[in-house]
Amino acid sequence: MADNKNNCHAGHRQRIRERISETGLRGFSQHEILEFLLFYTIPRRNTNELAHELIARFGSLYGISQASIDELCEVKGISRKSAAFIKYLPQLSQQLTEADLRPVMSNVQTVVKTVKKYFENLWCGCMMAFCLTSSLRLVEAVTVCESEPFKEIASPANIVKKLAVNECTDIILAHKTDRSDILPNNKELAAMKELYKLLDRLSIRYLDHIVVSKYNAALSLCDAGLFDLIKQGADKHIISQQRW
Repeated sequence: MADNKNNCHAGHRQRIRERISETGLRGFSQHEILEFLLFYTIPRRNTNELAHELIARFGSLYGISQASIDELCEVKGISRKSAAFIKYLPQLSQQLTEADLRPVMSNVQTVVKTVKKYFENLWCGCMMAFCLTSSLRLVEAVTVCESEPFKEIASPANIVKKLAVNECTDIILAHKTDRSDILPNNKELAAMKELYKLLDRLSIRYLDHIVVSKYNAALSLCDAGLFDLIKQGADKHIISQQRW
């Protein structure tokens, strides 16, 4: 009798898999989608009943994703392995969606637009690093200091430490100034040059530096031809420097 029950469940699972392979998840109810997901952590039990119990308790797939692992495990038959799987799978989907929306910083127009968006409501003195992949897609924007950036950048080990944990290959730095003159002075250029050297030794390409005014105007030092002053004297591990 048990064998017949297992065969019935096996046939039911196969039918669901075949439907999904043909149509995707379109047309499936929430409990059927959940039942399908549970196949991968519960190999033999009837997951249809479990799916109904979870939906009844938490209201929806969204409600299940918002529940804690401990709360999910209160449903009989849900292990911590199953709870973690159904809770974190929607977060993976969100991460993938957000990754598609991250801009590719391959030209000065995109760089300036992205930087200005981040700095729109930030205070003067704040500095951010825009961490990029080797294909120049934005991975993360990291605040490296919140006031007097060039006081900190004069001893830039803290900035390099913050960037190292992101394992990025390319960065663009940007800071917001309260000066009326948006162009960096000699002291600021010297500090940027020192940071360029340190990043070069770590094989992190420092591609550009954007200065944002308190009125949210922005200047790309690379576009203005000033970034060459920063690169002068830096170690030349980097074969080529991206120019916008």
